[in-house]
Amino acid sequence: MFVSVSAIPAIAQGSVAQQIPPIATDARTLQQEARQLYEGENYEDAIARLEVAKQQLQGSGNALEKALVSSNLSLAYQAVGQWENAEEEIAQSLALLESLESSPQIQRATAGTLESRSQLELTLGKPEASLDSLQAAMVLYRELQNSTGMLRVGINQSFALQEVGRDRAALQQLLPLIPTILAQPDSPLKATAFRSLGNLLRVVGDDGTIEQLFEEFWQQPETGKLDDLEKSRQLLQQSSELSISSQDIARAHLSLGNTERAAYFREKDALERLGRGKQKQVSQLTKFLDAALAQYQKVNNQTIFPLFRLQAQLNSLSLLVDFERSFLTHPQALQQFPNLLPLLTQLPDSRGVIYAEINFVETLLKLGEHRGDFSQFPNNNELEEFLRRAIAQSKKLQDNRAKSYSTGMLGKLYETQQDWEEAQKVTQSAILLADAAKAPDILYQWQWQLGRVLREQRKVQDAIAVYEQAIATLDIVRQDLLSLKNQDTRFLFRDNVEPVYRELVDLLLQQQVKKVTLASEQIETHQDKKKLNRARRLMEQLQVAELEDYLRCQLGHNNLASLDEVIENNSLNAAVIYPIVLEDRLEIILKLPTKVRDKNIIARNEIIADSSHTSDLMHFTQEISARDLEEKVLKLREDIQEEKDAEDEDYRKDFNELYELLIRPLEPALEAHKIETLVFVLDNILKNLPISALYDGEQYVIEKYSIALNLGIELIDSSPFEKKDLKVLAAGVSEKIENRDALPNVGLELETIQEIIPSSKILLNQSFTTKALQREIETQYFPVLHLATHGKFSSLLEETKIWAYREAINVNQLENLLQRQQDPLELLVLSACETAIGDRRAMLGMAGIAFQAGAKSTIGSIFAVKDRSAKLLMEKFYRNLIESDATIAEALRRAQLDLLSDKTYKKPYHWSPYLLVGNWR
Repeated sequence: MFVSVSAIPAIAQGSVAQQIPPIATDARTLQQEARQLYEGENYEDAIARLEVAKQQLQGSGNALEKALVSSNLSLAYQAVGQWENAEEEIAQSLALLESLESSPQIQRATAGTLESRSQLELTLGKPEASLDSLQAAMVLYRELQNSTGMLRVGINQSFALQEVGRDRAALQQLLPLIPTILAQPDSPLKATAFRSLGNLLRVVGDDGTIEQLFEEFWQQPETGKLDDLEKSRQLLQQSSELSISSQDIARAHLSLGNTERAAYFREKDALERLGRGKQKQVSQLTKFLDAALAQYQKVNNQTIFPLFRLQAQLNSLSLLVDFERSFLTHPQALQQFPNLLPLLTQLPDSRGVIYAEINFVETLLKLGEHRGDFSQFPNNNELEEFLRRAIAQSKKLQDNRAKSYSTGMLGKLYETQQDWEEAQKVTQSAILLADAAKAPDILYQWQWQLGRVLREQRKVQDAIAVYEQAIATLDIVRQDLLSLKNQDTRFLFRDNVEPVYRELVDLLLQQQVKKVTLASEQIETHQDKKKLNRARRLMEQLQVAELEDYLRCQLGHNNLASLDEVIENNSLNAAVIYPIVLEDRLEIILKLPTKVRDKNIIARNEIIADSSHTSDLMHFTQEISARDLEEKVLKLREDIQEEKDAEDEDYRKDFNELYELLIRPLEPALEAHKIETLVFVLDNILKNLPISALYDGEQYVIEKYSIALNLGIELIDSSPFEKKDLKVLAAGVSEKIENRDALPNVGLELETIQEIIPSSKILLNQSFTTKALQREIETQYFPVLHLATHGKFSSLLEETKIWAYREAINVNQLENLLQRQQDPLELLVLSACETAIGDRRAMLGMAGIAFQAGAKSTIGSIFAVKDRSAKLLMEKFYRNLIESDATIAEALRRAQLDLLSDKTYKKPYHWSPYLLVGNWR
């Protein structure tokens, strides 16, 4: 990862020649020969020359020359993995230099030797010490005004910061150096800088700064999309072309492979969000897979360095295994084993080797679990031997982070073997080591692992306590990761974050399931209530965590109020419903107002699901798998979009089944509390469900209740909608633009709004641009922004957008526009948007727009409807809102009921896709 200090460095040359006594002349010749051998990657012969030179200098008084030989010997020993010899030589070199009177010559030699030491420290898993050595070298180069030395150290500091996981700091370290780097002639140093920057772009991303600095550099790709990964590719390709040594060329190809790997995981993430049926469309995914494998193969073909070959082969293997686990069996997966085993056992100890051993075992465990067959792999004893060797190596190197990682992986091996007692003991040791190493990214993984192990031993209370610790640690890790524009593939939300929350909720709710026939027989305990409250808070936290992961930022607003506070403080007849989708069942928590209930009504009604209750909380369990539930949701959406309704006997079952699952068990309590508004904190696939279209056999839900959704986020100002002096900024596009259909009724929709609210402003077609929108927002305050134009909600942030006239507005641009308002929006209406077809997490797009807009309330459609019915519904909504005392939720409900009662628009297609998110008052 480092630029050597001029290979066998230039510090051994220069004005010292005239001071060397006759015996040293031969030593100097030997050093020159060693330098050539080193640059030719003939390290053993270079070491032999330097050892002879060192012997010849024994007894001479030239301490500087001795120091240079020892410094260069350390570099050569590092190249062959002889770490103890390398440490001894570097210590001797620095001791000799410290004994000499300071001069520019001595300072140059000391700075170069410190660079050599920093490289060694980084290799041995001591990145903080490496940074200290580099900082000391930087001080000396500044005193010498040595710009090349300062540039080289600055680049190497960015590598060291990456090694300790401080990627954003690494980028900040590198950014000021870019103009100087670009002004340099092509050289290995420039190649190294490009490699560092390419690696950082892959993880941190570019806010536009790098693109501007490299304005003349970029080549537009065939896709026309110059995203962060494409920029990373281009920089790393340049690094490969500018590199001279096979070591640096191999590093560039290894980095290129990792960029293609990141592209693979991004594409895989997108495919999995589309749900079943879409996962067969893997041609683009295999393109990235093949590109990554090709780069890793180049490392194999080119380098004489076994560690690079090992890393490339392991990366190939882990990628192939991931592909097989998610999609198709890949014939190449097992072809890696014969070459890997000798490399793993023959390499000298280093942090890189330790992580390679861990990577190898983890990959085999994943593949074995997937295939249900470990017979083709090294047996458990051999895998345990790999890990115990890694533990011993990390102990020898005094690397607690590596020791924790290898120890935790040994615990995972025992977990796979269902040796619970040993898994618990070893994982607890890994937790202590991760804590000592101040490594929360590792700590949470072992806490999660320990929770699973305790759960399997039926130590439920202990497991719950450890899961709580894991989530607390995970929250720290997540906040660090949110500063990175691109998602770290080690922490993909659905694989490494979401399961921790769900497994804890599962444990908490398993404790609550009781068979109760009548609600009057309920058992109320403080512990029951505490666990139910914790479960719903966890689901709210999960919703927020998912939205933060989507937006790549930490959510935060002032004047937030919890749902409970809003309902209780304002005596609202509203209930909050938390449907929780677990793998084998659906759990429902109902939060009721705490005012007195009509117990007689509850007692007269049987509760038809497994349930348990406390005074204001009720809990129900429905026996349905997540897969079956998803199929029912998708079928209902398909029916609605095909303009079916519950009056058709062939489809009535689809509308009724989800009502029976989600609402029927709650009816007695809802009736007893005279509930008027249902606030849903929807989970998973249920976010795509038009709740208002659920059918009880006689009525749709919307005929009985107002409906609102909550994102798990506390409400942005819970005060009622202010109708006085109301003004609407109404913008839209009615014309056909590019491949988007015309919306001929949009003009009428906007005119109707202006008729109802005369102080409104209209921006239609050519007048609806981002600049015009900005100008109006900056000129006066509009409490309501109404956008009647094509829009798309997607689980991919970059694909969520709203179209102005011939231009798209993305989530971040909308946020920047609306921040210019003097006060936050009361209401944002998106009347012609839709979720991406088949995208089961597309509602993240609507949630993202709602939150980033800072709107107290947002109304949007989850699929596109005919603009004629959209125009009619919006007209009725605004009339209800202005001409009565109706809340936002009630105004929307009445508009939906008006369409339902109209023969032309009675089918749910016309009125059910509209959802209210946020404050319903």
